[in-house]
Amino acid sequence: MNKKTLFFLAMSLGLFLSCQKNIIEQAGGPIPVKASPFITFTAYSSLGSNASEIYQVGTNDSNLFAVTSPSQIASRFNHNSTFTGYNTLVFSSDSLYDSVSVSALYQYNESTQTLRKLTAGLYRDQNPSYSNYNNILAFTRDTAWVDTVPATHPFKNANVLYLNYFNKNTTVAITHFRYGKIGHSSFSKDGSIIYFDYADSTNISHIYYVKLDGSGLKQITNTPYGEEYPSVSPDGSTLAIAVFNDAGHIAEEINLINTDGSNPRQITRISQSAIANQPCWDPSGKMIYFSLYDPGKPSTPSHIYSMNPDGSNIKAFTNGKGEAYPQSTYVSFP
Repeated sequence: MNKKTLFFLAMSLGLFLSCQKNIIEQAGGPIPVKASPFITFTAYSSLGSNASEIYQVGTNDSNLFAVTSPSQIASRFNHNSTFTGYNTLVFSSDSLYDSVSVSALYQYNESTQTLRKLTAGLYRDQNPSYSNYNNILAFTRDTAWVDTVPATHPFKNANVLYLNYFNKNTTVAITHFRYGKIGHSSFSKDGSIIYFDYADSTNISHIYYVKLDGSGLKQITNTPYGEEYPSVSPDGSTLAIAVFNDAGHIAEEINLINTDGSNPRQITRISQSAIANQPCWDPSGKMIYFSLYDPGKPSTPSHIYSMNPDGSNIKAFTNGKGEAYPQSTYVSFP
């Protein structure tokens, strides 16, 4: 099977992709990486619907290769990948623990083709997000779904945003919501603040930010039906977010806001039923990728679009066979 055939096969089975900025932390400080943009995504593996693997492809639809394989972590769903350096990435892998669905985080080294398990896999550790500037990984830990977690656990009915300090080999919780769910997160340009979406017991999510020590927690959005999937622009000034436009929390459009929550503006107007979400900035800041599915057109599966930051020049990036979660990165693999 040639690379082009494998690409379209993977795209037809669904994607999950990961976004990083075009600055990678190296000895002596952050330096620009001069390489072609790449996309990482998830697709079902050769094992079929019982497993999925991480793939990477250039934004010109070339150079597709599998980052993980069934021989490494078989019969599991590998997803939610995020780059953590020139040749390493972290992803979430689902499995069963005492017949309960759980997730662990793994770090994969492309050069040595080795895996390192970062979390124990006793809970649902998902949604990794990396800061290139201070070598910190943020992720969510969901204990509400795990029956083995005691009812007395302080976060039994919520998931928590954690930070993993690679250079210190420590993991700490920075949010302490007693109920609700935290979704995806995105670091500020200087790595000092994390933006994330949080839904409380009303099941309406809003965008918050918090400092790395857990202080300064603040809600910055408050639309009637909620928002999710914050993505910080490369220059650090703007968030791209998905905003629900109905009480059913299904239809969404892409909006931009300043990182302090001011100046909200809608940049897509697809249709009343369209689900436009998972925005991610191109590392140049000149383009935004997003996932689009319109339940009003069930014969047209979800796929990825690109557009200018003002919402103009919207065009399909993939071939419309079920793609989602567009993300891009400047990372040069050996």
